[in-house]
Amino acid sequence: MLKKLPLILLTLLALAACGEEKEKQINFVPDVLEDPLAYFGVETCTCYEYRSLDPKEPRLLGVAVERVDELHSDPDDRKDVHEIVYRIGGTPEMRYVFEAGETELRLTRVSTGEDSAADEWRLKPALPFLRWPVEARTSIRQEVDAGLFQGGKAVGEPEARAVQVNFTAMETVTASLGGGEEEAFEAIRIEFANTPWNEARRWFVPEVGNVKLELRLGGERSTWVLENVRQLDADSCPGKITVVDRCGAAAR
Repeated sequence: MLKKLPLILLTLLALAACGEEKEKQINFVPDVLEDPLAYFGVETCTCYEYRSLDPKEPRLLGVAVERVDELHSDPDDRKDVHEIVYRIGGTPEMRYVFEAGETELRLTRVSTGEDSAADEWRLKPALPFLRWPVEARTSIRQEVDAGLFQGGKAVGEPEARAVQVNFTAMETVTASLGGGEEEAFEAIRIEFANTPWNEARRWFVPEVGNVKLELRLGGERSTWVLENVRQLDADSCPGKITVVDRCGAAAR
């Protein structure tokens, strides 16, 4: 019996090695990102609705991918850009303009509100907001010139900033994609440093998008958790001038 022990140990070690190899195959990252829009959670005409963690807040936060066109692209390099509008109770709060590359989601503009006095920051070069594969304990650092515009006119000279995007840790977030059923998502917490606007935190899940958001609006911080994902009404998207379906307008 004692002579058979080494053989048994070798067999167990071999089985353990096979198990490790299977786990590596499950976590394998392909060489090509087949659908960047789905991976980054910015598919055209998608509405993400979030509930506040403040029980006294009845309104929803709506985040909608409303337009995909060349309207806000660089005049020297025309390409389709994705406009994502943030509304609380149907009222616009922020607007982000992204370029979607093969492996990156690059931020070109951020504005607050929609009136003529809104502050709009234009970034050159574009800031890599997300980069495939998105992994915890990594970061992106980008030198940008951030120009402030109001009513389409430049205010002063652009500011040189070193913006940093930190993918800090994995955290479990309980959220819902619709239908009232909640799920536990393993999300990557994302934090930002040295942005000229008040960018807070996001909890991102590949192929889903942001399952949790922390915003700083009007000097106050608020936290929102995803509760529904749906398609915008056809009369509002894509690229309609008049938006009928104001994502997040309904109260919970």
